[in-house]
Amino acid sequence: MQRLLPMLNTGDLLMSRNRSLIGELIRWGTWDNYTHVMMIDRASSEHLFVFESVRAVDGAYDVMTEQQSCGVRVCEADQRLRAMFAHQHQSEIQVCLIKLQVPDEATRADIAARLHEFELSVAQRAFEQQRLSMIAAQLPLLFGLNPQDENTFFCSELVAAAIRECGILPADLISSRYTPKMLGNAGRTFHRHWARPGVYYQPAIHHFTLCQAAEPAPTPPTYQPSKPNAQPVYTPLQTTKPAEQSRSPPVRLDMFL
Repeated sequence: MQRLLPMLNTGDLLMSRNRSLIGELIRWGTWDNYTHVMMIDRASSEHLFVFESVRAVDGAYDVMTEQQSCGVRVCEADQRLRAMFAHQHQSEIQVCLIKLQVPDEATRADIAARLHEFELSVAQRAFEQQRLSMIAAQLPLLFGLNPQDENTFFCSELVAAAIRECGILPADLISSRYTPKMLGNAGRTFHRHWARPGVYYQPAIHHFTLCQAAEPAPTPPTYQPSKPNAQPVYTPLQTTKPAEQSRSPPVRLDMFL
């Protein structure tokens, strides 16, 4: 993980494999190893998050609600990756990274601002419960059975909507028609539809195998904003011996208010 995390930046896509029944059905239906997609939100050099929609609680905290939750959420990236090991009972997991190419930092900052606005607008919305919607996203002939409805989201629907709201793709993009596999090949899927000059997903896909650390995970950090509209101050809690360690949810991140 120490090699992966520094590579992540706002707008990048991170994909993983969910070994649940639904995940295996998606993998079988799309002929792809990866069944879940998240968007990266790097607020600063110390603050790194993933924006996603998940079907079940897995131990990661949503910084918007300060609780473990399912549906749409924003989680600390390091904590989210560690939760995958525990939730899937695996000592190693495979992920892949699709990098967003931007021409300059001003463009990246604008994309980040749009992403934060979208995160607020869909916070705490539920995961898509209609399995037909997820199945219809796999089959173009069934697109008519899967109209645009963003009151609930499956994972790739949320990320496709975020890409659209960040101005990377046209405003008329129908998010419910995209699967994790399509987004994993975003550089090819959207190569004729980029809405901003110099902004596109690179066709190269970076694969990683993450191994579970032998030492216990650190206590979640807290965030103490100094003043309104200011960058939050990052204050990691002191870790204790494993037997004495207590776990508390991270305090709400002020930048999302």
